[in-house]
Amino acid sequence: MRIKRWLSVIYFIAALAPYAIQDCAAQETTARIAIFPLVSPIPKRCSQTIFEDRSINIEFMILTQLSFKLINKSTSPIELDWDRAAFVDMGGATHRVFHKGIRLMERDRAQPPTVIPAGASLADFAHPVDYVEYANGKWETHDLLPLLKILTEKDRYQGKSIKFLLPLTIGSVKKSYEFVFMFPKTPPVIKYTDSDGVGLSRSDWDQQHGSPTESDRYQSSYEGGRYIAKFEDENIRHLEYTWGNNNAVSLETARSHAKLLMPHDSKFLRTYIPREARLVDLYSSESLKTRFISAAALPGCEFKSPWIGGKPGEFLVLYRMDKDRVTSIVIAIGNNP
Repeated sequence: MRIKRWLSVIYFIAALAPYAIQDCAAQETTARIAIFPLVSPIPKRCSQTIFEDRSINIEFMILTQLSFKLINKSTSPIELDWDRAAFVDMGGATHRVFHKGIRLMERDRAQPPTVIPAGASLADFAHPVDYVEYANGKWETHDLLPLLKILTEKDRYQGKSIKFLLPLTIGSVKKSYEFVFMFPKTPPVIKYTDSDGVGLSRSDWDQQHGSPTESDRYQSSYEGGRYIAKFEDENIRHLEYTWGNNNAVSLETARSHAKLLMPHDSKFLRTYIPREARLVDLYSSESLKTRFISAAALPGCEFKSPWIGGKPGEFLVLYRMDKDRVTSIVIAIGNNP
């Protein structure tokens, strides 16, 4: 039972990989998955799991249970009243909770408060008392969320929310926090037929070129490495095609091949030489503008354009040269050779 439970968690996280968010401090995509992102109160800048104000910093992890780490930022002790803490499920029902250190057979009894000294932290969890039962001679704890159902019926759960009510006394001031988490609403998939390369969706590219022969968190290679693709918003933002030194082609041939991989409404802007053994053709496409959004469109974040070095809709074709022959081409959004 435990192995099956954790396998479902692993499959669930993998299936929701598109909800991985941007870590603004590191400026790179991380595996910080928010299955039910925090939507109220407004989370910390560039985060879906952390809330911070003058008194507390709290980070959540919601899978089989609601776990959190609470940091006391104030100069006074904070008291957490567990008897008034509660979980509100997707159906709107309110549940009393228990936490770490409480014996399961005593979970319905009064629970002493937890005191967090100034500058200290508390790592704990909150789980509904009625999600535990004694059966067949042992205690069984039911998961906070129906993970497998959410995995297989994502459309049914879009927009559903859960809540965690956290009553605190900060010094002599009572303050109750109501944290609301919502399963994300995914935008409708729009079929993009204006390109056979850059801007094309991952699924449409895979239908044409098969599954990747190699793949990691940064890129995927296809057809034995002949193509290398990088994705953003599940659409191709960077596409590389390689002939190699032994099979290098003329610039005319390379440009003809590049046109097969760019949007059909592409308009040539200019040619320039960024550095030795490189040549760039710059283009723009109106249809391409709709394929990519800001990578930092999170509460409190500044807009971060995916069109690095260029205007929305612009993309470049970079030709890697060996004398007067082309060994490979790169087609990428923006203008950053």
